[in-house]
Amino acid sequence: MPGYEFAREVVALVQGFVRGQAGDLVMGSPSGAFAEYCTVAEADVIAVPAGIEPESAAALPTGLLTEQAPCAEAASRPASRC
Repeated sequence: MPGYEFAREVVALVQGFVRGQAGDLVMGSPSGAFAEYCTVAEADVIAVPAGIEPESAAALPTGLLTEQAPCAEAASRPASRC
């Protein structure tokens, strides 16, 4: 299924997954996010902040990832701030 952003409950984990557990609400942006279930790398998901509804959280990943790249680049330069 196409789709790029999601916010869902974790239903299963692979061995070695260390950030979270089944039942946690997470958001991310894998390919196929409109499917009922999707497989996502641990590095590609973050916890949904408390108080944010899943419907709202699903709209956040692309914006957050877009902001993260220039901030990470700026942080690697001396005297840079993001």
